[in-house]
Amino acid sequence: MTKPKPFNIPLSGKLEEALVRMLHALPQNWSMGEALLLLTTSNNTNQIQELKMKALVQEWQELLNAELPGWRSQIIQLRYQFVESIFQKYVTQISEKIKSYSTRLDQFFLHPIWGWATLFLIMGLLFFAIFTLSEYPMQAIELGFKKISLYLESLIPQGPLRGLVIDGALKGLGSIIVFLPQIFMLFFFIGILESTGYLPRAAFLLDRIMSKVGLPGKSFIPLLSSFACAIPGIMATRTLSSKQERFATIMIAPWMSCSARLPIYLMLIGILVPISAHSAWIKTSLLFGIYLLGILSAFILGWIFRKTLFKGKNSTTLMELPHFHFPSWKNILIEVFQRCLIFLTRAGKIILATSIIFWFLTAYPQTATLEAPPLNESYIGTIGKIIEPLIIPLGYDWKIGIGLLTSFAARELFISTITIVNKGSLILVTPLTCISLIVFFIYAMQCVSTLAIVKRETNSWKWPLFQFLFMTSFAYIAAFIIYQSGRLLGYN
Repeated sequence: MTKPKPFNIPLSGKLEEALVRMLHALPQNWSMGEALLLLTTSNNTNQIQELKMKALVQEWQELLNAELPGWRSQIIQLRYQFVESIFQKYVTQISEKIKSYSTRLDQFFLHPIWGWATLFLIMGLLFFAIFTLSEYPMQAIELGFKKISLYLESLIPQGPLRGLVIDGALKGLGSIIVFLPQIFMLFFFIGILESTGYLPRAAFLLDRIMSKVGLPGKSFIPLLSSFACAIPGIMATRTLSSKQERFATIMIAPWMSCSARLPIYLMLIGILVPISAHSAWIKTSLLFGIYLLGILSAFILGWIFRKTLFKGKNSTTLMELPHFHFPSWKNILIEVFQRCLIFLTRAGKIILATSIIFWFLTAYPQTATLEAPPLNESYIGTIGKIIEPLIIPLGYDWKIGIGLLTSFAARELFISTITIVNKGSLILVTPLTCISLIVFFIYAMQCVSTLAIVKRETNSWKWPLFQFLFMTSFAYIAAFIIYQSGRLLGYN
């Protein structure tokens, strides 16, 4: 067997004693450094070809695991200290009078106080922009759909065809497309943060917190991607070397509020907060709080998972921070356009088909006079009445229940379904029911596509089934507690 090249570092205590004892079991021409290198690189089977030597190394690894927990981390730390001592002894540093632009910015953005303050400020401005800058294009889209609806009404005579086109397809699509400017704003500002090099700094700040819950700093990238969509976020967990850390990240990724939830949050916040001089700031604070609640809940759940289902040692995170640079506006706009197009095509196909089906369920069976029946006597009303007893404890009526039912196929369907069921109007609920709905959508697993990706990434139906049952049950219990507690306090 070829001996590894030695890397002698000063050892002390139990580690040195254990290695000396191991050295006696090796051939006489082995040094301490060679034994240490063999012990720490034994996972490379090409370096150890003798079965007897493999068994010896495995035996000593198990012994060190029992007698000296964390011995691998100690060796890594000793190596760094050894290299640092050589560096200080033989390398002369030339002090630069003028520090680089990125270095000076990092002193601020990575500061233990100002760094966190900046992170919260950036997130706050992002959510504020979602409400303020997108207001006028949203109004223009609403006006455009109203004009199209009036124009089609003048062309199509009264009857089932008019109901299918205007009350079904057009209102269903319009209820989602109106939120496109806010989706654009979200992706645009995230693109700026990515393009300038700020996001790795945010990951660096969050690394210490994530390590406390048993997740590596690398988990930040999949979790961040999940704010756009949980599917690429879950696929991005492939970069994590530890299976336990990867599975734990997959389990909590759907609690990062994706872009499909954003229109629902915005609709419910708009109902909850009346228009006033300070409504934009109040709405911004509420939206920020919603996202923060999802993040904190995910971290707590991740800590529980790492202590129970996915036990294992925390891996070490090494992160290279790129230099700050000016954003490439062309690349940002292309990326935002592609993401918005994916949102529209994915949601549009599902919503168009579902809207037509739900229009049919609200318009039939027709009465003897060939008119649409009262809503509660239609097919959709019959279905809603069946599920209503289950959701009344959450403060929801059968109309909301129908919206929740369709949202399990895709969250965006909630708005279009409610619009169709209410004959073009949005949902009208009490503030307490509104809060209960927000909490439900934060926690519920309502995406069949995400469950399919979880199955593919974990190679088992066990984990997506567990994820669906756990998250949905958690959402139901949380919404139940919110609504019933509010009723007891007299807030209904």
